[in-house]
Amino acid sequence: MIKLKDILLEIGEGSAKPYKWKVNLGQLNIYGTKVKKYMYEWETDSGLDYILELYPLYTHDAHSEKQSYFVSDQGMWTANFGPYKPGEQLYGIDGKPIGTPEKDVDYEIETNKGDLFNIMATIVDAMKDFIKQAKKTDWGVDIIRYEGAKAEGAKSNQRNKLYAAYIKRHLPGATIKKVWNDQMEIHIK
Repeated sequence: MIKLKDILLEIGEGSAKPYKWKVNLGQLNIYGTKVKKYMYEWETDSGLDYILELYPLYTHDAHSEKQSYFVSDQGMWTANFGPYKPGEQLYGIDGKPIGTPEKDVDYEIETNKGDLFNIMATIVDAMKDFIKQAKKTDWGVDIIRYEGAKAEGAKSNQRNKLYAAYIKRHLPGATIKKVWNDQMEIHIK
């Protein structure tokens, strides 16, 4: 029986090269603290456009429209990534298309295009840049939360296991903890 750990040792040893990415920054204001939203974008060899989004995670009270911020939230981030898919096309009254379709991100697709480790190498490369940049901000970075999409019909989340093993191997000093259900946290030192 081949184990995930053996595959990572063989294939995920670091020979996969990251794609060239670009970063776009957004600006948020969380109760007086200016915080940037980081969006890393790249194109794979198979022609897919990917994005890794990192934005601050802070307490949101589901019972009110007010969002609350606690000092304990500071340094917490959430990460999402996936390929873009065409979004909805807008049409005018005359039925003609207006502009180009919006881009949506598909966080759950399994692309199976053979570029998994190059994508993982790109995510780790972008995360290293993000951590370096975020440490210099007032918000800081202590924890990055993510959740891998579970394959349909799977009993366990194999993507989370793959991501955790790859990140542990390639992001020095990071520890990974399962929070609840399929949510994972990367603790940054």
